[in-house]
Amino acid sequence: MRKKIPRQKRKPDEPVVVIINNMKTTCNRKTLMKMQKLQSTVKLCIPKLCFARLVREIFQNFNADYRIQALALEALQEAAEWYIVNLLTDANRCCAHAGRVTLQPRDIHLVLDIRGPVDTGNS
Repeated sequence: MRKKIPRQKRKPDEPVVVIINNMKTTCNRKTLMKMQKLQSTVKLCIPKLCFARLVREIFQNFNADYRIQALALEALQEAAEWYIVNLLTDANRCCAHAGRVTLQPRDIHLVLDIRGPVDTGNS
């Protein structure tokens, strides 16, 4: 025979908390905590060495043996991260406007189409 556990009465102004033991809610909470942590810091998101390798690889495509100062590399990285963050923010707004939660490539393409062609300064 089971023991009966007495119910605890809830105060009327106390919110009801439902605990769900679900993997999805744990992942969402971890993701939100990581986002809050990244938003609260001022450091760059892309590791410096990875970005430096990428810049060197792009320089090699021009068949030139260029050297770049650390300060110039940092400025490039800040500009690149600023551009990517703003692009993804605008794409997320398009996604929310469409009534979706998941960001899709077509949202990014829409933002790029709305912004227009990028001026490379070569003309």
